[in-house]
Amino acid sequence: MRRLTLFPPIERPEWSDDGLYVDTRKQRYICDCARCIRDNLDLLTTDVREDLPAVQGIRCVHLPLGCLVSTADDRYRLRIILEERPAATYVVCSCERCGAHRNLVKAFLEARRVTPQKEQETHQEMR
Repeated sequence: MRRLTLFPPIERPEWSDDGLYVDTRKQRYICDCARCIRDNLDLLTTDVREDLPAVQGIRCVHLPLGCLVSTADDRYRLRIILEERPAATYVVCSCERCGAHRNLVKAFLEARRVTPQKEQETHQEMR
């Protein structure tokens, strides 16, 4: 486990920082909303860097929030930039919205992990 680096740097986020801790044995997860992807693309215009990740790349997660989803082109650009600059993988946007979305991604993936697949399928059928 390691803590992601916030950019621009802030001393202590106003939001919970649970989503800042990632498993270094896996690709980093990121919300696929337009704002999270755009903010991360924007921060990559600066020379941000951290330690190289053990597993390169990111995995986009769609959250059921109803926000505008990023374009496939923007997600592809982010992946390509991080492939070219893997030392930027552990640097993330420090805005409150991106922080909240990181926390939700972490909670959402954990909830899916502990919810039996059969239960998830039954819920989908009831819709």
